[in-house]
Amino acid sequence: MASSLSNVIYCISLYSSFPGFVCQGICIVIAGYTNDWIVAVVCLTLAVGGGGLAFSGFFVNHLDIAAPFSGILMGFSNMVATLPGIASPLLTGAIVQNQV
Repeated sequence: MASSLSNVIYCISLYSSFPGFVCQGICIVIAGYTNDWIVAVVCLTLAVGGGGLAFSGFFVNHLDIAAPFSGILMGFSNMVATLPGIASPLLTGAIVQNQV
């Protein structure tokens, strides 16, 4: 019983995450190559909606790993995921400082 339940949870997580990420990727590529602002706005809106679908499969993983500590795990994983966003502008500034 537990094995079939874990298979169901895995499938739900996979089938809600994968289409969301594919939708985001396709919409961002289309928005990058279009010259029409309406198409760009629609694609970016669909990409954000796809992100909601993708994250619904991602956030449940913390509950699957350790339900009592899911808040701590979510905080730690968000902290680790934010570090590249903090370091990237600093690194980019250091690399291209004399290139302008």
